[in-house]
Amino acid sequence: MPAPDGRFSASGTYVPGHGGPVRKDEIPPALPATYHGSIRGDLMRLAIDVPSRGLQLGPYQLRRGAEPQIFRCL
Repeated sequence: MPAPDGRFSASGTYVPGHGGPVRKDEIPPALPATYHGSIRGDLMRLAIDVPSRGLQLGPYQLRRGAEPQIFRCL
């Protein structure tokens, strides 16, 4: 649940992808991550921190009701 000013932070997991096929017996790592950002109206800013890999992903900007544009980079 976001704070009254729209900020939020939540613990979760991040599963990194990789190029090439996924083997049927492959178990991808689920790395501890923190998802944080803010919500104002229909706009969300989102960033993901994955400390075990030294990753800081984002910030991403998402708009409620917008057509998604998802690309998998190989």
